[in-house]
Amino acid sequence: MPDKGVRNLPQFSGDSHDWLMFSTQFKHSTAVCGYKYYKNLLRLKKSLKGRARETVAGLLSLPENVPVIVVAVQRRFGHPDLIIFDMIQKISQMTNEIIIMTPSLIYVTS
Repeated sequence: MPDKGVRNLPQFSGDSHDWLMFSTQFKHSTAVCGYKYYKNLLRLKKSLKGRARETVAGLLSLPENVPVIVVAVQRRFGHPDLIIFDMIQKISQMTNEIIIMTPSLIYVTS
């Protein structure tokens, strides 16, 4: 029987554009509900799918691994550069323009 007091997390499969929502909900619900490692491990097991789950599969057996799991998923999928790159790609697809990126400059050409 599921624990009705545990807030489920949104599914996260490794898409960087979903990281901020997932991370925010994880942190907020952990703080508000006072979840400890055991309940957070259950929530992570239920919500992590695809590439995100594969990234931490070997860590999902011990509740003490929760901080390492979160950091590993964040480093792999939630790095700010990845999120920005993903947003730029989406904008480029929406506008049918080419976005050129260099280390010091981003500009749009049509």
